[in-house]
This record gives sequence, structure tokens and C-alpha cells, in this order.
Amino acid sequence: MRRLNPREKIFAIITVMLVLLFGIVELVIKPVKRIESRVDQELLDQNKILRKDINLVNDERQLSNQYEELLKPFIQQGSDEEAMSVLLAQLETLANEAKLRIVEIKPQKGKKADNYKFLSVGLSFQGTLLNIERFLYAVQSSPNDLNVDELILESNVPGQDSLTCRINLSQFLIPVQQ
Repeated sequence: MRRLNPREKIFAIITVMLVLLFGIVELVIKPVKRIESRVDQELLDQNKILRKDINLVNDERQLSNQYEELLKPFIQQGSDEEAMSVLLAQLETLANEAKLRIVEIKPQKGKKADNYKFLSVGLSFQGTLLNIERFLYAVQSSPNDLNVDELILESNVPGQDSLTCRINLSQFLIPVQQ
């Protein structure tokens, strides 16, 4: 093999350097760029998923707060006796506002079903049909969602507009877990 002159040595070195540079570009830099591109795309995809999840969590918090607000009137505060006394006071107030004369109040034993409770009250009162209608409207419009389970109207004296009304009401409650 003959010795290379200086000019051929320079070309040989440049050629080797170009081959090495090409090899480095093809075997190292391009695969790293592809991996970087793939990782960037995965990062973008994960960011989209994360944004969706954050929005979902925010929506859940908002719905949970709305749910708690809607449940407030139905959560039992205090013992059964305290809840019953609040219900009786509410009914007396509604009857007085409707100008009805309460004849009898019969608190009944509350019923339990699963995780719920129903308080029941039997009422007898006297008044005009218009006043009874006002009372029933107030009961149905109450924020505590009182239910009319039974309603019986009787005429006191024929020819008079005074009626006796017997009504059974119930209230749905969710007991507080201790």
C-alpha cells in the first residue's frame, strides 16, 4: 500500500469525518429527535387528558355543592323529638297564617326506611274552604317539602261555610350520621 500525500490525507480525513458525521446524524441525532417528537406528542396528549380531568373535578365540586344545597332542607337537625317539635311549630304557624282553628294535633311515630326517616303528624282544624286551601298551598310550598298523605273534609253544620279538616302530613328527612 502506498503512502498518501498530504492532499489525499486531508481528503481522507474529511471523508472519514463526513462519514462519522453522517453516522452520528443518522444513528444518534435522528432517533433522539424522533423520540423527542414522540415524547412531546405524548405530553400534549397527557396535558389534554389532564385538562379534561381538571374540568371534570371542578364540575364535580360544583355539582356536589349544588347537591348539598338541595339536601339542606331534608337533613335532620337534632333528635327525632326536636325535629317533630320544629315540624309542629311550622304547622301551627301555617295554620295561624291561614286563619284556621286547630282542634287536635297528633304527632305519630316516625317511620324509618333504609337511610331515610318520615315524620308524620295528624291534624284536625276548622275553617273555611278558602282558608283550608291557603293552608294546603302553604304546606305544599314549604321548603321542607311536606307531603299530604290523607285529607278528609267534613261539613260542621249544613248551610255554613265552616269545614272540619283532618289531614295526615309527613316529612321526609335524612338523619345525620354520627
